[in-house]
Amino acid sequence: MLMRERTVVTIDAKISWRGFQDRKSRRWVGVCDALALTVEGKTWAELAETIADALNGLFRDLMDERELSRFLQDRGWKLVGKMPAARRQDVQFDVPFHLARMSLDDQARETRQ
Repeated sequence: MLMRERTVVTIDAKISWRGFQDRKSRRWVGVCDALALTVEGKTWAELAETIADALNGLFRDLMDERELSRFLQDRGWKLVGKMPAARRQDVQFDVPFHLARMSLDDQARETRQ
């Protein structure tokens, strides 16, 4: 069975996430206010992986809906290079992000502001 090579599309963006551990479940939670996204993982490493997967899914959906260019433009972000003429399953988005580890108390203060 032949496996297709994925086309990597890099987006020049500054995306900040806050990560904290939930006291009750002990799971790690990541919050991105700029994209109104919240994800979780069992470990800090899994949280980072889940964030990358969520961003990839978001940008693939925007590409499918032909809304990616507008979305990027509205935020001052841009593609590095050109969008390939690949099918959805062949595209992987590389979107750098910053994940700041916070205590639950820090997170509570952020939420109140």
